[in-house]
Amino acid sequence: MGFWVSPVLWHLRWPTVSGGYRNWLERKIRLAKVPKKDREDRRKKRQNFSDRWNYLLCFIAIGAWLCTACPTWILWFVGLWRAYEIVVNQANVLFATDREMTVEKAEIPVKEPRRLLLVALFNYIEIAFWFAALYRTAAGSFECNISLASRSTALYYSLVTMVTLGYGDITPTDRTGVGLVIAHIIVGMFLMLMVLARFVGALPIAQGRSKGSGVYRDRDAHR
Repeated sequence: MGFWVSPVLWHLRWPTVSGGYRNWLERKIRLAKVPKKDREDRRKKRQNFSDRWNYLLCFIAIGAWLCTACPTWILWFVGLWRAYEIVVNQANVLFATDREMTVEKAEIPVKEPRRLLLVALFNYIEIAFWFAALYRTAAGSFECNISLASRSTALYYSLVTMVTLGYGDITPTDRTGVGLVIAHIIVGMFLMLMVLARFVGALPIAQGRSKGSGVYRDRDAHR
């Protein structure tokens, strides 16, 4: 995409780990005029790094939800920063892939749609656990019959918020709680749409149609 959203999202990726690493490799490819074979090797290395990073952070999020000794400010900083990283990287998949392909002068075939779906599911689960940990630390900002400081209650409310059911049994009482819920709903709805899109892309009929059309691109191979 050549409009202004693409370069803006590309630059917003610098504060993230996987996105910053990707931007750095793309800049090296553009400036050094790396041969095609080396570009493919770097692309594969970047892809492996991104996958492992996403899987690792998902397990760290589960640990943050279980841990009660971790300082509150660390949970808030890492949790919100990770939500930002996931959203920005997913948005780049939607809007900035064409720009990146132009930089790398490459056409990426669809090879592993199931792997891409798995990464999206890990991101979705990770966000649920990060916000569960944040709800647990911000229990005083919510009104409910059962204490939100409980791990199970915090996870329950996080999952309910992710699917936007909103039973009304737990409600925010101040700006901190309201802001946290709004951020969670926005991130959750965005990731839900991404998971559904990747699920459809992983279906055999979708793959057959893509392959039957001749040259096809993998917009998610740049994760």
